[in-house]
Amino acid sequence: MPKYPTQPTPPPGQRSIAQDISLQQARVLRGQETRRFDKIRQRHFWSTYNFDPTPNSGAVDPATFLVKPGDYSVFTTASGKPGQGLPTGYQLTDADTNFAGEKRVGDDQNFSIWELGVTVMGPRQDVASGFAASVVQAGALLPVDADSILDQGVLMLKYLTNDVSLGLLSTFSQPGGPSINAPSLLSSKAPHGAIVGPPDFATAGLGPSPLISTVQNSGNIPAAPALRRKFKVPIFLAATETFEFIIRFPRPVQITGATQGGTGAFRLRIDWWAVETYRTRN
Repeated sequence: MPKYPTQPTPPPGQRSIAQDISLQQARVLRGQETRRFDKIRQRHFWSTYNFDPTPNSGAVDPATFLVKPGDYSVFTTASGKPGQGLPTGYQLTDADTNFAGEKRVGDDQNFSIWELGVTVMGPRQDVASGFAASVVQAGALLPVDADSILDQGVLMLKYLTNDVSLGLLSTFSQPGGPSINAPSLLSSKAPHGAIVGPPDFATAGLGPSPLISTVQNSGNIPAAPALRRKFKVPIFLAATETFEFIIRFPRPVQITGATQGGTGAFRLRIDWWAVETYRTRN
Protein backbone atom coordinates (compact mmCIF):
# COMPACT_ATOMS: atom_id res chain seq x y z
CA MET A 1 0.00 0.00 0.00
CA PRO A 2 1.54 3.35 -0.97
CA LYS A 3 2.23 5.84 1.81
CA TYR A 4 -0.41 8.52 2.24
CA PRO A 5 0.52 12.06 3.31
CA THR A 6 0.91 12.33 7.05
CA GLN A 7 0.80 16.10 7.37
CA PRO A 8 -2.23 17.58 9.17
CA THR A 9 -5.30 18.08 7.02
CA PRO A 10 -6.04 21.81 6.62
CA PRO A 11 -9.53 22.99 7.57
CA PRO A 12 -12.14 23.10 4.75
CA GLY A 13 -11.83 26.84 4.28
CA GLN A 14 -8.11 26.56 3.54
CA ARG A 15 -8.17 23.54 1.20
CA SER A 16 -8.16 23.74 -2.58
CA ILE A 17 -10.65 21.77 -4.68
CA ALA A 18 -7.82 19.48 -5.81
CA GLN A 19 -6.98 18.72 -2.18
CA ASP A 20 -10.63 17.95 -1.42
CA ILE A 21 -10.77 15.55 -4.39
CA SER A 22 -7.63 13.80 -3.15
CA LEU A 23 -9.09 13.49 0.34
CA GLN A 24 -12.36 12.11 -1.00
CA GLN A 25 -10.49 9.56 -3.09
CA ALA A 26 -8.43 8.53 -0.07
CA ARG A 27 -11.58 8.00 1.99
CA VAL A 28 -13.22 5.88 -0.73
CA LEU A 29 -10.14 3.78 -1.42
CA ARG A 30 -9.12 3.30 2.21
CA GLY A 31 -12.61 2.35 3.37
CA GLN A 32 -14.03 2.71 6.86
CA GLU A 33 -11.89 2.25 9.93
CA THR A 34 -13.61 -1.07 10.64
CA ARG A 35 -13.16 -2.34 7.04
CA ARG A 36 -9.69 -1.36 5.91
CA PHE A 37 -8.46 -2.07 2.38
CA ASP A 38 -4.76 -2.88 2.39
CA LYS A 39 -3.94 -3.46 -1.33
CA ILE A 40 -4.00 -1.12 -4.31
CA ARG A 41 -3.69 -1.61 -8.08
CA GLN A 42 -4.88 -0.24 -11.42
CA ARG A 43 -7.31 -2.22 -13.56
CA HIS A 44 -9.13 -2.06 -16.87
CA PHE A 45 -12.80 -3.14 -16.99
CA TRP A 46 -15.14 -3.46 -19.97
CA SER A 47 -18.68 -4.53 -20.78
CA THR A 48 -20.38 -4.90 -24.17
CA TYR A 49 -23.95 -4.57 -25.45
CA ASN A 50 -25.09 -6.40 -28.57
CA PHE A 51 -27.41 -4.64 -31.03
CA ASP A 52 -28.96 -7.03 -33.58
CA PRO A 53 -32.18 -7.43 -35.62
CA THR A 54 -33.63 -10.46 -33.82
CA PRO A 55 -37.42 -10.19 -34.37
CA ASN A 56 -39.29 -8.73 -31.38
CA SER A 57 -36.40 -8.97 -28.87
CA GLY A 58 -33.52 -7.37 -30.79
CA ALA A 59 -32.45 -3.75 -30.35
CA VAL A 60 -32.50 -3.21 -34.14
CA ASP A 61 -35.72 -3.29 -36.18
CA PRO A 62 -35.24 -6.12 -38.74
CA ALA A 63 -37.45 -4.40 -41.33
CA THR A 64 -35.95 -0.91 -41.28
CA PHE A 65 -32.56 -1.41 -39.53
CA LEU A 66 -33.37 1.39 -37.13
CA VAL A 67 -31.88 1.15 -33.63
CA LYS A 68 -34.87 1.26 -31.29
CA PRO A 69 -34.97 4.22 -28.86
CA GLY A 70 -34.40 3.24 -25.27
CA ASP A 71 -31.89 2.45 -22.53
CA TYR A 72 -29.37 -0.38 -22.86
CA SER A 73 -27.45 -1.28 -19.71
CA VAL A 74 -23.94 -2.72 -19.38
CA PHE A 75 -21.99 -4.00 -16.37
CA THR A 76 -25.18 -5.88 -15.46
CA THR A 77 -24.27 -9.41 -16.64
CA ALA A 78 -21.15 -11.48 -15.93
CA SER A 79 -19.18 -13.59 -18.40
CA GLY A 80 -20.74 -16.99 -19.10
CA LYS A 81 -24.31 -15.74 -18.80
CA PRO A 82 -26.90 -14.62 -21.40
CA GLY A 83 -27.91 -11.00 -21.57
CA GLN A 84 -26.93 -7.50 -22.67
CA GLY A 85 -28.69 -7.85 -26.02
CA LEU A 86 -27.40 -11.27 -27.10
CA PRO A 87 -29.94 -13.49 -28.90
CA THR A 88 -31.28 -16.59 -27.16
CA GLY A 89 -28.68 -19.33 -26.95
CA TYR A 90 -25.64 -17.06 -26.69
CA GLN A 91 -23.64 -16.05 -23.63
CA LEU A 92 -21.22 -13.25 -22.83
CA THR A 93 -17.56 -14.25 -22.94
CA ASP A 94 -14.47 -12.78 -21.31
CA ALA A 95 -13.99 -10.76 -24.49
CA ASP A 96 -17.42 -9.20 -23.94
CA THR A 97 -17.01 -8.37 -20.23
CA ASN A 98 -14.57 -8.93 -17.39
CA PHE A 99 -16.68 -7.39 -14.62
CA ALA A 100 -18.15 -9.96 -12.25
CA GLY A 101 -20.18 -7.65 -10.01
CA GLU A 102 -23.43 -7.47 -12.04
CA LYS A 103 -24.66 -3.96 -11.11
CA ARG A 104 -22.75 -4.00 -7.84
CA VAL A 105 -19.26 -3.32 -6.53
CA GLY A 106 -17.88 -6.27 -4.59
CA ASP A 107 -17.68 -6.36 -0.82
CA ASP A 108 -13.89 -6.28 -0.84
CA GLN A 109 -13.05 -3.63 -3.44
CA ASN A 110 -13.41 0.10 -4.20
CA PHE A 111 -12.94 1.96 -7.47
CA SER A 112 -11.79 5.42 -8.44
CA ILE A 113 -12.51 5.74 -12.19
CA TRP A 114 -10.29 8.19 -14.04
CA GLU A 115 -11.04 7.35 -17.66
CA LEU A 116 -13.96 6.14 -19.80
CA GLY A 117 -14.00 4.87 -23.36
CA VAL A 118 -16.62 3.88 -25.96
CA THR A 119 -15.81 1.57 -28.89
CA VAL A 120 -18.13 0.70 -31.79
CA MET A 121 -17.56 -2.81 -33.12
CA GLY A 122 -19.13 -5.13 -35.64
CA PRO A 123 -21.25 -8.09 -34.52
CA ARG A 124 -19.67 -11.20 -33.05
CA GLN A 125 -18.80 -13.76 -35.72
CA ASP A 126 -20.91 -16.48 -34.11
CA VAL A 127 -23.88 -14.13 -33.71
CA ALA A 128 -23.65 -12.97 -37.33
CA SER A 129 -23.61 -16.59 -38.55
CA GLY A 130 -27.00 -17.11 -36.88
CA PHE A 131 -28.64 -14.67 -39.30
CA ALA A 132 -29.16 -14.88 -43.03
CA ALA A 133 -26.28 -13.33 -44.98
CA SER A 134 -28.73 -10.82 -46.44
CA VAL A 135 -29.55 -9.56 -42.92
CA VAL A 136 -26.31 -9.51 -40.88
CA GLN A 137 -22.68 -9.67 -41.98
CA ALA A 138 -19.63 -9.86 -39.73
CA GLY A 139 -16.99 -7.17 -40.14
CA ALA A 140 -16.34 -3.53 -39.39
CA LEU A 141 -19.18 -1.00 -39.46
CA LEU A 142 -19.44 1.52 -42.24
CA PRO A 143 -17.99 4.85 -41.07
CA VAL A 144 -21.34 6.59 -41.59
CA ASP A 145 -23.03 4.08 -39.26
CA ALA A 146 -20.37 4.47 -36.57
CA ASP A 147 -20.69 8.26 -36.75
CA SER A 148 -24.50 8.11 -36.43
CA ILE A 149 -24.32 5.81 -33.41
CA LEU A 150 -21.72 7.90 -31.60
CA ASP A 151 -23.36 11.24 -32.40
CA GLN A 152 -26.89 10.24 -31.35
CA GLY A 153 -26.21 8.04 -28.32
CA VAL A 154 -25.76 9.27 -24.73
CA LEU A 155 -23.74 7.62 -21.97
CA MET A 156 -25.45 7.56 -18.58
CA LEU A 157 -24.36 6.43 -15.12
CA LYS A 158 -27.03 5.17 -12.73
CA TYR A 159 -26.49 5.31 -8.97
CA LEU A 160 -29.38 3.61 -7.20
CA THR A 161 -32.30 5.62 -8.70
CA ASN A 162 -30.34 8.63 -10.02
CA ASP A 163 -29.44 8.78 -13.73
CA VAL A 164 -26.45 11.04 -14.44
CA SER A 165 -25.80 12.05 -18.05
CA LEU A 166 -22.04 11.88 -18.67
CA GLY A 167 -22.07 13.03 -22.30
CA LEU A 168 -22.56 11.91 -25.89
CA LEU A 169 -20.98 8.61 -26.87
CA SER A 170 -18.77 10.55 -29.28
CA THR A 171 -17.29 12.41 -26.29
CA PHE A 172 -15.70 9.18 -25.08
CA SER A 173 -14.77 7.59 -28.40
CA GLN A 174 -11.02 7.39 -28.83
CA PRO A 175 -9.37 8.31 -32.13
CA GLY A 176 -8.94 5.45 -34.58
CA GLY A 177 -7.03 4.82 -37.76
CA PRO A 178 -8.31 6.32 -41.01
CA SER A 179 -11.09 4.37 -42.69
CA ILE A 180 -10.14 4.09 -46.34
CA ASN A 181 -12.99 2.61 -48.39
CA ALA A 182 -13.02 2.01 -52.11
CA PRO A 183 -14.91 -0.26 -54.52
CA SER A 184 -13.23 -3.65 -54.85
CA LEU A 185 -13.64 -5.71 -58.01
CA LEU A 186 -12.05 -8.64 -56.20
CA SER A 187 -15.09 -8.98 -53.98
CA SER A 188 -17.70 -8.63 -56.74
CA LYS A 189 -19.21 -11.51 -58.69
CA ALA A 190 -18.23 -12.08 -62.31
CA PRO A 191 -21.05 -12.56 -64.86
CA HIS A 192 -21.88 -16.02 -66.16
CA GLY A 193 -23.27 -17.19 -69.48
CA ALA A 194 -22.22 -18.72 -72.78
CA ILE A 195 -20.21 -17.45 -75.73
CA VAL A 196 -20.81 -18.86 -79.19
CA GLY A 197 -17.64 -20.00 -80.96
CA PRO A 198 -16.09 -21.69 -82.54
CA PRO A 199 -15.18 -22.91 -80.08
CA ASP A 200 -18.24 -22.54 -77.87
CA PHE A 201 -17.55 -22.04 -74.15
CA ALA A 202 -19.33 -21.00 -70.98
CA THR A 203 -18.14 -18.36 -68.55
CA ALA A 204 -17.69 -19.67 -65.00
CA GLY A 205 -18.76 -16.70 -62.94
CA LEU A 206 -21.22 -16.80 -60.06
CA GLY A 207 -23.66 -14.40 -61.64
CA PRO A 208 -24.05 -10.62 -61.65
CA SER A 209 -23.89 -8.87 -58.30
CA PRO A 210 -26.08 -5.83 -57.56
CA LEU A 211 -23.58 -4.71 -54.93
CA ILE A 212 -19.85 -4.14 -55.06
CA SER A 213 -18.35 -4.64 -51.63
CA THR A 214 -15.94 -2.27 -49.95
CA VAL A 215 -12.56 -2.99 -48.48
CA GLN A 216 -11.67 -1.33 -45.18
CA ASN A 217 -7.92 -0.93 -44.82
CA SER A 218 -7.95 0.20 -41.22
CA GLY A 219 -10.39 1.06 -38.52
CA ASN A 220 -10.76 1.63 -34.80
CA ILE A 221 -7.86 0.75 -32.53
CA PRO A 222 -8.01 -1.20 -29.24
CA ALA A 223 -8.54 0.59 -25.95
CA ALA A 224 -5.54 2.84 -25.29
CA PRO A 225 -5.39 4.78 -22.02
CA ALA A 226 -3.25 7.56 -23.48
CA LEU A 227 -5.73 8.51 -26.18
CA ARG A 228 -9.12 8.89 -24.53
CA ARG A 229 -11.15 11.14 -22.26
CA LYS A 230 -9.71 11.50 -18.77
CA PHE A 231 -11.51 13.03 -15.81
CA LYS A 232 -10.21 15.81 -13.61
CA VAL A 233 -12.71 14.64 -11.01
CA PRO A 234 -12.93 10.82 -10.89
CA ILE A 235 -16.04 8.69 -10.50
CA PHE A 236 -16.03 6.95 -7.12
CA LEU A 237 -17.63 3.53 -6.63
CA ALA A 238 -17.30 2.25 -3.09
CA ALA A 239 -17.67 -1.32 -1.84
CA THR A 240 -21.22 -2.77 -2.10
CA GLU A 241 -22.48 0.21 -4.14
CA THR A 242 -25.01 -0.55 -6.88
CA PHE A 243 -24.53 1.05 -10.30
CA GLU A 244 -24.85 0.51 -14.04
CA PHE A 245 -23.72 2.34 -17.14
CA ILE A 246 -26.53 3.00 -19.61
CA ILE A 247 -26.36 3.57 -23.36
CA ARG A 248 -29.36 5.76 -24.20
CA PHE A 249 -30.72 6.42 -27.69
CA PRO A 250 -33.41 9.14 -27.40
CA ARG A 251 -34.55 8.59 -31.00
CA PRO A 252 -34.14 5.90 -33.70
CA VAL A 253 -30.72 5.63 -35.34
CA GLN A 254 -30.40 4.35 -38.89
CA ILE A 255 -27.75 1.74 -39.66
CA THR A 256 -27.07 -0.05 -42.93
CA GLY A 257 -28.30 -3.59 -43.59
CA ALA A 258 -26.21 -6.32 -45.17
CA THR A 259 -27.87 -6.00 -48.60
CA GLN A 260 -26.79 -2.35 -48.72
CA GLY A 261 -23.19 -3.09 -47.79
CA GLY A 262 -23.45 -2.70 -44.00
CA THR A 263 -23.36 -5.16 -41.14
CA GLY A 264 -26.99 -4.93 -39.98
CA ALA A 265 -25.82 -5.29 -36.36
CA PHE A 266 -23.11 -3.95 -34.06
CA ARG A 267 -21.72 -3.93 -30.54
CA LEU A 268 -20.91 -1.08 -28.16
CA ARG A 269 -18.19 -1.63 -25.58
CA ILE A 270 -17.96 0.66 -22.55
CA ASP A 271 -14.68 0.41 -20.67
CA TRP A 272 -12.92 2.24 -17.86
CA TRP A 273 -9.55 2.39 -16.17
CA ALA A 274 -9.67 2.67 -12.41
CA VAL A 275 -7.57 2.64 -9.29
CA GLU A 276 -8.79 -0.28 -7.21
CA THR A 277 -8.25 -1.04 -3.54
CA TYR A 278 -9.07 -4.46 -2.19
CA ARG A 279 -8.75 -6.58 0.90
CA THR A 280 -6.93 -9.89 1.21
CA ARG A 281 -7.91 -10.45 4.83
CA ASN A 282 -10.76 -9.55 7.17
